[in-house]
Amino acid sequence: IIRQQFPQLTTRRLGTRGQSKYHYYGIAVKESSQYYDVMYSKKGAAWVNDSGKKEVPKQTVTYSPRSKLGTLLPEFPNVKDLNLPSSLPKEKISTFIMMYRTHCQRILDTVIRANFDEVQSFLLHFWQGMPPHMLPVLGSSTVVNIVGVCDSILYKAISGVLMPTVLQALPDSLTQVIRKFAKQLDEWLKVALHNLPENLRNIKFE
Repeated sequence: IIRQQFPQLTTRRLGTRGQSKYHYYGIAVKESSQYYDVMYSKKGAAWVNDSGKKEVPKQTVTYSPRSKLGTLLPEFPNVKDLNLPSSLPKEKISTFIMMYRTHCQRILDTVIRANFDEVQSFLLHFWQGMPPHMLPVLGSSTVVNIVGVCDSILYKAISGVLMPTVLQALPDSLTQVIRKFAKQLDEWLKVALHNLPENLRNIKFE
């Protein structure tokens, strides 16, 4: 993880082979960062008091997804930029993309508020409540691929919301809830996608 976040870091191995540890050079908080004062002031860093003893504060920078409230999804594919087969009406595909973006934004908002259990009802309502005139297009490879692209956008946004920066701590309680949510999501999708086209179900689980 450290290598991915800081690719230009150099390291030195300490200790004997098999029990070695690595010391990283060249990592620090920029002075322009909002965390500089926290890391390098008495509020966030260790310091020596008047008696010569080193003191370490208990205060830490914790992370909450609620700080991301109001986050909007990036743009979804525009039907004008798609090469649609003549058998698929552009108006219907455009309507589906609009509906799906609204659905995905609702899921993102719910995740940000950490109301993970609500996601189950949103999935069920959207897929099992699909208007009858939309059902014929759900099995087309074009629509399935659109869903795959949109899901990638959604999951990337969710990852950005749930994963804190390297300088923030994720509360243990939230970590447990996220793990539970990840395990439950597949089961919720299986129920929500029941009786829908197989290729659509497959793309949702990729």
